[in-house]
Amino acid sequence: MRTDVYSVAVAKLAVFLQDFRSNAPAAKTVERGKATVENLSELYLEQVGKDQSIKPATVHYRKQIGHFDPEDLAGIAGIQPRSVTEADCTEWAAGLAKQYSPTRYNNAVDTLRQIFEVATKKGLIYRNPAKDLSKAPVQPKRLELPRREEFTKVVNHVRKNGAWCSEQCGDLIEFLAYSGARLEKARNVR
Repeated sequence: MRTDVYSVAVAKLAVFLQDFRSNAPAAKTVERGKATVENLSELYLEQVGKDQSIKPATVHYRKQIGHFDPEDLAGIAGIQPRSVTEADCTEWAAGLAKQYSPTRYNNAVDTLRQIFEVATKKGLIYRNPAKDLSKAPVQPKRLELPRREEFTKVVNHVRKNGAWCSEQCGDLIEFLAYSGARLEKARNVR
């Protein structure tokens, strides 16, 4: 468990065993060649969770998208990947496009492609049936930014608010606006 403290090792062991027990059946089923799309989804999510190059928020998002409900998989969850056709994937995508925003739909399509890539790498199929799924066009948001005078009024209102940190809050607002940095990145500026 990579620790010398017994209580920490016990806590880590419980989490490890829970993770192992939930993922072991999917991995064994895939290795035996009897995997369903749902088993591959579980295996894919396990791989995503172990990938150290992916940020935790991205892992969480991929798990949300990759953990399809049986209704989301539109009948392909319980069948083996070699039985899934391009028409099945197209039907799945058409149903999902009605439920989700274009961005979430596109990420779900990418996730399904990656799930079938797991099947390809494991030798369960030779061609990814979701490879040719089209993505939905994403409309960029139209930003309604305040004019310079309005922005100055907002900053001055914050500075004159009377709080102990009003000046610093005004400075922060101006810094974020003029630099374009997000709050998390601005915290690291020295």
